[in-house]
Amino acid sequence: MDRPIRVALMGDRPLFSTAMADILGAQAGIKVVADIGLDGDVDGLQRAAPDIVLIHFGTAVPPLETVKAIISRLAAFNTTKTVVVVPKALSISVNRIRKANATAFVEDETLFTSASAIIHAVMDGYVCYPAAPDDPLPTLSESDLRVFLGLARGMSVKDMAKTMDVSVSTIRTRKSNVMRALGCTDVIELIELAEALYCD
Repeated sequence: MDRPIRVALMGDRPLFSTAMADILGAQAGIKVVADIGLDGDVDGLQRAAPDIVLIHFGTAVPPLETVKAIISRLAAFNTTKTVVVVPKALSISVNRIRKANATAFVEDETLFTSASAIIHAVMDGYVCYPAAPDDPLPTLSESDLRVFLGLARGMSVKDMAKTMDVSVSTIRTRKSNVMRALGCTDVIELIELAEALYCD
């Protein structure tokens, strides 16, 4: 490629975008051409004609539908490759990002230390995914996962029921399913696990 690789940043954390723009700005052969939020102007992004879009989520478990929606909006660019970046690679995240058809998936720390190498590998046609790490959540349904993440955020059963538009008893059932799947003996153990792994 004779011209610099054109990179667009898309994310929900301005600090990440600022740091990544500084890192990439210092790299020969890479040019940051756009920086927008996750709900940003995709048409403007298309006019910037990026070769690759780094999509950053500030949570370890980005919502599958959000990831799919963003990547499908970017699919109109035809030649644009997508790299999804999260704070921590969990097997459930790896599986979600694969389902959404991203070109690559990396952790913040890996991207910060190896941004140029990752961008060049993706541009050379490689699909980059970490090996699925050990993760206690591989078998949770989307509904059970939402309850688990609600607990991590300190939501009450009543608040989760209202947010998810289901009954309180449905949330209690899902919470029991999660406890059984994760081998938690009581709610305190479940909440501690949720907070330790998935707080954003």
